[in-house]
Amino acid sequence: MADSPEATLTPQKIEAYRNNIRYLYIIRALHFSFVIIPTYALFIQSHSLGIEDVLTLKAILSVVVLLLEVPSGFIADLFGRRMTLIIGALFWLLSALSYCFIDTFFQFAVAEILFGIALSLLSGADTAIFYDTLAELDEAETFGKHESRLTALAGFSEACGGLLGAFIASYDLRSPFYLYAVFVLFIVFYSFKLVEPEGHYAGVDPKEKTRMKAILKFVFIENRALFWLTIHSAIAAVATFLIVWLSQDYMKLIDFPVAAFGVAWAAFHAIMGVSSLYADALSRRYGVVKVLMWLSFLIIVAYICLGIFQNVFALAFVGLLYVNRGIRTPITKSCIHNFVSSEMRATVFSLHGLVFRVIWIIYAFGIGLCVKYASLSTGLVVTGVVLGFLALFTLSLFSKASEQYDSHGSLEVRNGT
Repeated sequence: MADSPEATLTPQKIEAYRNNIRYLYIIRALHFSFVIIPTYALFIQSHSLGIEDVLTLKAILSVVVLLLEVPSGFIADLFGRRMTLIIGALFWLLSALSYCFIDTFFQFAVAEILFGIALSLLSGADTAIFYDTLAELDEAETFGKHESRLTALAGFSEACGGLLGAFIASYDLRSPFYLYAVFVLFIVFYSFKLVEPEGHYAGVDPKEKTRMKAILKFVFIENRALFWLTIHSAIAAVATFLIVWLSQDYMKLIDFPVAAFGVAWAAFHAIMGVSSLYADALSRRYGVVKVLMWLSFLIIVAYICLGIFQNVFALAFVGLLYVNRGIRTPITKSCIHNFVSSEMRATVFSLHGLVFRVIWIIYAFGIGLCVKYASLSTGLVVTGVVLGFLALFTLSLFSKASEQYDSHGSLEVRNGT
Protein backbone atom coordinates (compact mmCIF):
# COMPACT_ATOMS: atom_id res chain seq x y z
CA MET A 1 0.00 0.00 0.00
CA ALA A 2 1.37 3.40 -1.03
CA ASP A 3 2.32 5.83 1.67
CA SER A 4 -0.05 8.72 2.28
CA PRO A 5 1.24 12.25 1.68
CA GLU A 6 1.35 12.75 5.45
CA ALA A 7 3.86 9.90 5.65
CA THR A 8 6.13 11.15 2.86
CA LEU A 9 5.86 14.94 3.23
CA THR A 10 6.53 17.21 6.16
CA PRO A 11 3.52 18.99 7.72
CA GLN A 12 4.94 22.27 6.43
CA LYS A 13 5.07 20.95 2.86
CA ILE A 14 1.54 19.58 3.08
CA GLU A 15 0.25 22.93 4.33
CA ALA A 16 2.18 24.75 1.60
CA TYR A 17 0.65 22.53 -1.09
CA ARG A 18 -2.85 22.96 0.38
CA ASN A 19 -2.28 26.71 0.25
CA ASN A 20 -1.17 26.35 -3.37
CA ILE A 21 -4.60 25.03 -4.24
CA ARG A 22 -6.32 27.89 -2.40
CA TYR A 23 -4.12 30.51 -4.03
CA LEU A 24 -4.64 29.06 -7.51
CA TYR A 25 -8.40 29.25 -7.00
CA ILE A 26 -8.04 32.91 -6.03
CA ILE A 27 -5.77 33.60 -9.02
CA ARG A 28 -8.26 31.96 -11.38
CA ALA A 29 -11.11 34.10 -10.00
CA LEU A 30 -9.06 37.30 -10.35
CA HIS A 31 -7.76 36.24 -13.77
CA PHE A 32 -11.25 36.08 -15.24
CA SER A 33 -12.69 39.13 -13.50
CA PHE A 34 -12.44 41.12 -16.71
CA VAL A 35 -14.25 44.26 -15.60
CA ILE A 36 -12.97 46.08 -18.70
CA ILE A 37 -14.40 43.84 -21.43
CA PRO A 38 -18.04 45.09 -21.64
CA THR A 39 -16.92 48.66 -22.38
CA TYR A 40 -13.42 48.12 -23.81
CA ALA A 41 -14.43 49.07 -27.35
CA LEU A 42 -16.25 52.18 -26.11
CA PHE A 43 -13.16 53.21 -24.14
CA ILE A 44 -10.85 52.84 -27.16
CA GLN A 45 -13.29 54.68 -29.43
CA SER A 46 -13.55 57.52 -26.93
CA HIS A 47 -9.95 58.38 -27.85
CA SER A 48 -10.81 59.31 -31.45
CA LEU A 49 -10.24 55.74 -32.67
CA GLY A 50 -12.60 53.44 -34.57
CA ILE A 51 -13.82 49.87 -34.26
CA GLU A 52 -11.20 48.83 -36.82
CA ASP A 53 -8.55 50.04 -34.37
CA VAL A 54 -10.09 47.90 -31.64
CA LEU A 55 -9.86 44.83 -33.90
CA THR A 56 -6.28 45.72 -34.86
CA LEU A 57 -5.29 45.88 -31.20
CA LYS A 58 -6.78 42.45 -30.56
CA ALA A 59 -5.02 41.13 -33.65
CA ILE A 60 -1.73 42.41 -32.22
CA LEU A 61 -2.52 40.60 -28.97
CA SER A 62 -3.25 37.34 -30.80
CA VAL A 63 -0.03 37.51 -32.82
CA VAL A 64 2.08 38.11 -29.69
CA VAL A 65 0.46 35.19 -27.87
CA LEU A 66 0.80 32.99 -30.96
CA LEU A 67 4.53 33.71 -31.27
CA LEU A 68 5.27 33.20 -27.58
CA GLU A 69 2.79 30.44 -26.68
CA VAL A 70 5.06 27.41 -27.00
CA PRO A 71 8.36 29.08 -25.96
CA SER A 72 6.67 30.30 -22.78
CA GLY A 73 5.44 26.81 -21.93
CA PHE A 74 8.91 25.44 -22.52
CA ILE A 75 10.32 28.16 -20.24
CA ALA A 76 7.86 27.07 -17.55
CA ASP A 77 9.02 23.46 -17.86
CA LEU A 78 12.64 24.59 -17.90
CA PHE A 79 12.83 27.10 -15.06
CA GLY A 80 9.75 26.31 -12.99
CA ARG A 81 6.07 27.17 -13.13
CA ARG A 82 6.07 29.48 -10.08
CA MET A 83 8.73 31.81 -11.50
CA THR A 84 7.00 31.83 -14.89
CA LEU A 85 3.70 32.77 -13.24
CA ILE A 86 5.37 35.57 -11.29
CA ILE A 87 7.03 37.06 -14.37
CA GLY A 88 3.79 36.77 -16.35
CA ALA A 89 1.82 38.47 -13.59
CA LEU A 90 4.34 41.34 -13.49
CA PHE A 91 4.02 41.89 -17.25
CA TRP A 92 0.24 41.84 -16.82
CA LEU A 93 0.48 44.45 -14.08
CA LEU A 94 2.54 46.72 -16.35
CA SER A 95 -0.14 46.42 -19.03
CA ALA A 96 -2.99 47.07 -16.58
CA LEU A 97 -1.30 50.09 -15.01
CA SER A 98 -0.51 51.58 -18.42
CA TYR A 99 -4.19 51.53 -19.37
CA CYS A 100 -4.86 53.85 -16.44
CA PHE A 101 -2.95 56.66 -18.18
CA ILE A 102 -2.49 56.07 -21.92
CA ASP A 103 -4.59 57.59 -24.70
CA THR A 104 -3.00 56.94 -28.15
CA PHE A 105 -3.13 53.97 -30.49
CA PHE A 106 0.63 53.34 -30.21
CA GLN A 107 0.40 53.32 -26.41
CA PHE A 108 -2.58 50.97 -26.53
CA ALA A 109 -0.59 48.66 -28.84
CA VAL A 110 2.31 48.56 -26.37
CA ALA A 111 -0.12 47.71 -23.56
CA GLU A 112 -1.57 44.87 -25.64
CA ILE A 113 1.92 43.53 -26.39
CA LEU A 114 2.69 43.49 -22.66
CA PHE A 115 -0.63 41.73 -22.04
CA GLY A 116 0.18 39.20 -24.76
CA ILE A 117 3.52 38.39 -23.13
CA ALA A 118 1.72 37.95 -19.81
CA LEU A 119 -0.92 35.62 -21.25
CA SER A 120 1.77 33.54 -22.95
CA LEU A 121 3.73 33.09 -19.73
CA LEU A 122 0.62 32.27 -17.73
CA SER A 123 -0.67 29.80 -20.32
CA GLY A 124 -0.03 26.21 -19.29
CA ALA A 125 2.02 27.12 -16.20
CA ASP A 126 -0.99 27.60 -13.91
CA THR A 127 -2.69 24.32 -14.80
CA ALA A 128 0.67 22.48 -14.67
CA ILE A 129 1.53 23.68 -11.16
CA PHE A 130 -2.03 22.86 -10.04
CA TYR A 131 -1.83 19.29 -11.33
CA ASP A 132 1.64 18.70 -9.90
CA THR A 133 0.54 20.06 -6.54
CA LEU A 134 -2.28 17.52 -6.48
CA ALA A 135 0.17 14.82 -7.55
CA GLU A 136 2.43 15.68 -4.60
CA LEU A 137 -0.58 15.23 -2.32
CA ASP A 138 -1.42 11.93 -4.05
CA GLU A 139 -4.67 13.48 -5.30
CA ALA A 140 -4.01 13.74 -9.04
CA GLU A 141 -7.21 11.80 -9.75
CA THR A 142 -9.22 14.74 -8.39
CA PHE A 143 -7.89 17.15 -11.03
CA GLY A 144 -11.00 16.75 -13.22
CA LYS A 145 -13.25 17.73 -10.33
CA HIS A 146 -11.05 20.72 -9.47
CA GLU A 147 -10.89 21.82 -13.11
CA SER A 148 -14.69 21.72 -13.29
CA ARG A 149 -14.86 23.94 -10.23
CA LEU A 150 -12.20 26.27 -11.62
CA THR A 151 -14.08 26.58 -14.90
CA ALA A 152 -17.26 27.34 -12.96
CA LEU A 153 -15.40 29.92 -10.90
CA ALA A 154 -14.05 31.52 -14.08
CA GLY A 155 -17.56 31.74 -15.51
CA PHE A 156 -19.00 33.33 -12.39
CA SER A 157 -16.06 35.74 -12.20
CA GLU A 158 -16.59 36.82 -15.81
CA ALA A 159 -20.30 37.28 -15.17
CA CYS A 160 -19.83 39.36 -12.02
CA GLY A 161 -16.90 41.25 -13.52
CA GLY A 162 -18.92 42.19 -16.58
CA LEU A 163 -21.80 43.53 -14.51
CA LEU A 164 -19.52 45.45 -12.16
CA GLY A 165 -17.40 46.84 -15.01
CA ALA A 166 -20.41 48.07 -16.97
CA PHE A 167 -21.83 49.75 -13.87
CA ILE A 168 -18.57 51.56 -13.07
CA ALA A 169 -18.08 52.58 -16.71
CA SER A 170 -21.45 54.35 -16.70
CA TYR A 171 -19.72 57.02 -14.58
CA ASP A 172 -16.33 57.06 -16.31
CA LEU A 173 -15.07 54.79 -19.09
CA ARG A 174 -11.56 54.63 -17.61
CA SER A 175 -12.73 53.70 -14.10
CA PRO A 176 -12.93 49.92 -14.75
CA PHE A 177 -9.22 49.96 -15.62
CA TYR A 178 -8.34 51.21 -12.14
CA LEU A 179 -10.18 48.28 -10.56
CA TYR A 180 -8.65 45.97 -13.19
CA ALA A 181 -5.15 47.05 -12.12
CA VAL A 182 -6.00 46.31 -8.47
CA PHE A 183 -7.16 42.79 -9.40
CA VAL A 184 -3.93 42.14 -11.32
CA LEU A 185 -1.88 43.44 -8.38
CA PHE A 186 -3.47 40.73 -6.22
CA ILE A 187 -2.58 38.14 -8.88
CA VAL A 188 1.04 39.20 -8.52
CA PHE A 189 0.74 38.93 -4.74
CA TYR A 190 -0.68 35.40 -4.75
CA SER A 191 1.78 34.26 -7.44
CA PHE A 192 4.62 35.09 -5.06
CA LYS A 193 2.93 33.03 -2.33
CA LEU A 194 2.92 29.85 -4.45
CA VAL A 195 5.52 27.13 -3.93
CA GLU A 196 6.98 24.90 -6.63
CA PRO A 197 5.96 21.24 -6.11
CA GLU A 198 9.57 20.15 -6.51
CA GLY A 199 9.14 16.66 -5.13
CA HIS A 200 7.04 15.71 -8.14
CA TYR A 201 8.51 18.16 -10.62
CA ALA A 202 12.31 18.21 -10.58
CA GLY A 203 12.76 20.55 -13.51
CA VAL A 204 14.46 20.01 -16.86
CA ASP A 205 18.14 20.14 -17.65
CA PRO A 206 18.73 23.51 -19.39
CA LYS A 207 21.50 21.88 -21.45
CA GLU A 208 19.01 19.50 -23.04
CA LYS A 209 18.72 21.46 -26.30
CA THR A 210 16.74 18.78 -28.11
CA ARG A 211 13.95 18.71 -25.56
CA MET A 212 11.53 20.94 -27.48
CA LYS A 213 12.02 18.81 -30.59
CA ALA A 214 11.29 15.68 -28.53
CA ILE A 215 8.09 17.15 -27.13
CA LEU A 216 6.91 18.27 -30.57
CA LYS A 217 7.60 14.78 -31.90
CA PHE A 218 5.70 13.24 -28.99
CA VAL A 219 2.61 15.44 -29.45
CA PHE A 220 2.39 15.54 -33.24
CA ILE A 221 3.88 12.22 -34.33
CA GLU A 222 4.29 9.59 -31.63
CA ASN A 223 1.05 9.96 -29.68
CA ARG A 224 -1.69 10.15 -32.31
CA ALA A 225 -4.44 10.11 -29.70
CA LEU A 226 -2.98 13.22 -28.04
CA PHE A 227 -2.51 14.84 -31.46
CA TRP A 228 -6.14 14.39 -32.50
CA LEU A 229 -7.41 15.35 -29.05
CA THR A 230 -5.41 18.59 -29.30
CA ILE A 231 -6.83 19.36 -32.77
CA HIS A 232 -10.38 18.49 -31.72
CA SER A 233 -10.18 20.57 -28.57
CA ALA A 234 -8.78 23.57 -30.48
CA ILE A 235 -11.54 23.42 -33.11
CA ALA A 236 -14.26 23.18 -30.46
CA ALA A 237 -12.62 26.04 -28.53
CA VAL A 238 -12.69 28.24 -31.65
CA ALA A 239 -16.41 27.52 -32.05
CA THR A 240 -17.21 28.53 -28.47
CA PHE A 241 -14.84 31.53 -28.52
CA LEU A 242 -16.24 32.86 -31.80
CA ILE A 243 -19.74 33.16 -30.36
CA VAL A 244 -18.45 35.73 -27.85
CA TRP A 245 -18.02 38.17 -30.73
CA LEU A 246 -20.73 37.00 -33.17
CA SER A 247 -23.36 37.08 -30.43
CA GLN A 248 -22.88 40.84 -30.07
CA ASP A 249 -23.71 41.41 -33.75
CA TYR A 250 -26.56 38.92 -33.43
CA MET A 251 -28.08 40.88 -30.54
CA LYS A 252 -27.84 44.05 -32.61
CA LEU A 253 -29.52 42.22 -35.49
CA ILE A 254 -32.54 41.33 -33.36
CA ASP A 255 -32.66 44.84 -31.80
CA PHE A 256 -31.69 43.59 -28.36
CA PRO A 257 -31.35 46.64 -26.05
CA VAL A 258 -27.71 47.72 -25.77
CA ALA A 259 -28.22 48.41 -22.08
CA ALA A 260 -29.01 44.71 -21.60
CA PHE A 261 -25.77 43.47 -23.20
CA GLY A 262 -24.09 43.38 -19.80
CA VAL A 263 -26.92 41.34 -18.32
CA ALA A 264 -26.73 38.89 -21.24
CA TRP A 265 -22.94 38.62 -20.78
CA ALA A 266 -23.42 37.81 -17.11
CA ALA A 267 -26.18 35.29 -17.81
CA PHE A 268 -24.15 33.41 -20.44
CA HIS A 269 -21.13 33.11 -18.18
CA ALA A 270 -23.25 32.07 -15.22
CA ILE A 271 -24.70 29.31 -17.41
CA MET A 272 -21.19 28.25 -18.38
CA GLY A 273 -20.14 28.21 -14.74
CA VAL A 274 -23.05 26.05 -13.62
CA SER A 275 -22.67 23.58 -16.49
CA SER A 276 -18.96 23.10 -15.80
CA LEU A 277 -19.81 21.75 -12.36
CA TYR A 278 -21.31 18.69 -14.05
CA ALA A 279 -18.41 18.04 -16.46
CA ASP A 280 -16.55 15.54 -14.30
CA ALA A 281 -19.71 13.60 -13.40
CA LEU A 282 -20.83 13.45 -17.05
CA SER A 283 -17.46 12.18 -18.28
CA ARG A 284 -17.36 9.52 -15.58
CA ARG A 285 -20.91 8.35 -16.23
CA TYR A 286 -21.03 8.42 -20.04
CA GLY A 287 -17.36 8.45 -21.05
CA VAL A 288 -15.19 11.16 -22.54
CA VAL A 289 -15.77 10.35 -26.21
CA LYS A 290 -19.55 10.17 -25.91
CA VAL A 291 -19.80 13.50 -24.08
CA LEU A 292 -17.48 15.23 -26.57
CA MET A 293 -19.57 13.78 -29.40
CA TRP A 294 -22.73 15.30 -27.93
CA LEU A 295 -20.98 18.63 -27.57
CA SER A 296 -19.83 18.51 -31.20
CA PHE A 297 -23.41 17.94 -32.37
CA LEU A 298 -24.45 20.83 -30.14
CA ILE A 299 -22.13 23.15 -32.09
CA ILE A 300 -23.87 22.21 -35.32
CA VAL A 301 -27.40 22.57 -33.97
CA ALA A 302 -26.82 25.81 -32.05
CA TYR A 303 -25.09 27.70 -34.86
CA ILE A 304 -27.51 26.58 -37.58
CA CYS A 305 -30.52 27.52 -35.43
CA LEU A 306 -28.99 30.95 -34.73
CA GLY A 307 -28.56 31.41 -38.48
CA ILE A 308 -32.15 30.43 -39.23
CA PHE A 309 -34.01 32.13 -36.37
CA GLN A 310 -33.59 35.83 -35.60
CA ASN A 311 -35.44 36.57 -32.38
CA VAL A 312 -34.75 37.00 -28.69
CA PHE A 313 -35.73 33.41 -27.91
CA ALA A 314 -32.95 32.13 -30.16
CA LEU A 315 -30.46 33.57 -27.66
CA ALA A 316 -31.01 30.28 -25.84
CA PHE A 317 -28.78 28.69 -28.49
CA VAL A 318 -26.01 31.13 -27.55
CA GLY A 319 -26.48 29.91 -24.00
CA LEU A 320 -26.08 26.30 -25.21
CA LEU A 321 -22.73 27.17 -26.76
CA TYR A 322 -21.63 28.50 -23.36
CA VAL A 323 -22.84 25.22 -21.84
CA ASN A 324 -20.64 23.49 -24.41
CA ARG A 325 -17.62 25.55 -23.32
CA GLY A 326 -18.30 24.94 -19.64
CA ILE A 327 -18.44 21.15 -20.00
CA ARG A 328 -15.78 20.66 -22.69
CA THR A 329 -12.94 22.68 -21.13
CA PRO A 330 -12.40 20.65 -17.93
CA ILE A 331 -12.93 17.34 -19.73
CA THR A 332 -10.34 17.95 -22.44
CA LYS A 333 -7.83 19.43 -19.98
CA SER A 334 -8.14 16.40 -17.72
CA CYS A 335 -7.70 14.08 -20.73
CA ILE A 336 -4.56 15.86 -21.89
CA HIS A 337 -3.09 15.68 -18.38
CA ASN A 338 -3.49 11.91 -18.45
CA PHE A 339 -1.43 11.68 -21.63
CA VAL A 340 1.66 13.65 -20.56
CA SER A 341 4.30 13.55 -17.86
CA SER A 342 5.10 16.41 -15.52
CA GLU A 343 8.24 17.72 -17.20
CA MET A 344 6.44 18.41 -20.49
CA ARG A 345 2.99 19.35 -19.18
CA ALA A 346 3.22 23.14 -19.51
CA THR A 347 4.74 22.85 -22.98
CA VAL A 348 1.97 20.55 -24.19
CA PHE A 349 -0.71 22.95 -22.97
CA SER A 350 1.10 25.81 -24.67
CA LEU A 351 1.10 23.75 -27.88
CA HIS A 352 -2.64 23.36 -27.45
CA GLY A 353 -2.94 27.13 -27.13
CA LEU A 354 -0.82 27.62 -30.24
CA VAL A 355 -2.99 25.26 -32.30
CA PHE A 356 -6.10 27.09 -31.06
CA ARG A 357 -4.72 30.50 -32.06
CA VAL A 358 -3.61 29.34 -35.51
CA ILE A 359 -7.07 27.92 -36.22
CA TRP A 360 -8.69 31.02 -34.69
CA ILE A 361 -6.73 33.50 -36.81
CA ILE A 362 -7.41 31.57 -40.03
CA TYR A 363 -11.09 30.91 -39.36
CA ALA A 364 -11.86 34.36 -37.94
CA PHE A 365 -10.45 35.94 -41.12
CA GLY A 366 -12.52 33.66 -43.33
CA ILE A 367 -15.76 34.00 -41.41
CA GLY A 368 -15.24 37.76 -41.24
CA LEU A 369 -15.23 37.91 -45.03
CA CYS A 370 -18.30 35.66 -45.13
CA VAL A 371 -20.26 37.93 -42.78
CA LYS A 372 -19.08 41.07 -44.63
CA TYR A 373 -19.95 39.91 -48.15
CA ALA A 374 -22.87 37.58 -47.37
CA SER A 375 -24.62 38.01 -44.02
CA LEU A 376 -24.33 37.24 -40.33
CA SER A 377 -26.95 34.49 -40.72
CA THR A 378 -24.90 32.84 -43.45
CA GLY A 379 -21.77 33.08 -41.33
CA LEU A 380 -23.51 31.40 -38.40
CA VAL A 381 -24.77 28.50 -40.52
CA VAL A 382 -21.38 28.06 -42.18
CA THR A 383 -19.69 28.01 -38.77
CA GLY A 384 -22.05 25.33 -37.51
CA VAL A 385 -21.43 23.13 -40.52
CA VAL A 386 -17.66 23.66 -40.85
CA LEU A 387 -16.54 23.68 -37.21
CA GLY A 388 -19.18 21.21 -36.02
CA PHE A 389 -18.33 18.54 -38.57
CA LEU A 390 -14.59 19.14 -38.19
CA ALA A 391 -15.03 18.60 -34.44
CA LEU A 392 -16.86 15.32 -35.08
CA PHE A 393 -14.29 14.17 -37.63
CA THR A 394 -11.27 14.84 -35.40
CA LEU A 395 -13.06 13.28 -32.43
CA SER A 396 -13.58 10.08 -34.42
CA LEU A 397 -9.86 10.00 -35.25
CA PHE A 398 -9.01 10.55 -31.59
CA SER A 399 -11.29 7.68 -30.59
CA LYS A 400 -9.68 5.34 -33.12
CA ALA A 401 -6.14 6.34 -32.15
CA SER A 402 -6.69 5.85 -28.47
CA GLU A 403 -6.56 2.36 -27.02
CA GLN A 404 -7.09 3.61 -23.49
CA TYR A 405 -10.85 3.52 -23.43
CA ASP A 406 -12.74 0.75 -21.78
CA SER A 407 -16.09 -0.56 -22.91
CA HIS A 408 -17.82 2.43 -21.29
CA GLY A 409 -15.61 4.98 -23.04
CA SER A 410 -13.78 6.08 -19.90
CA LEU A 411 -10.10 6.97 -20.10
CA GLU A 412 -7.80 4.50 -18.41
CA VAL A 413 -4.70 6.14 -17.04
CA ARG A 414 -1.60 4.11 -17.79
CA ASN A 415 1.99 4.84 -16.86
CA GLY A 416 4.42 5.65 -19.61
CA THR A 417 1.80 6.92 -22.05
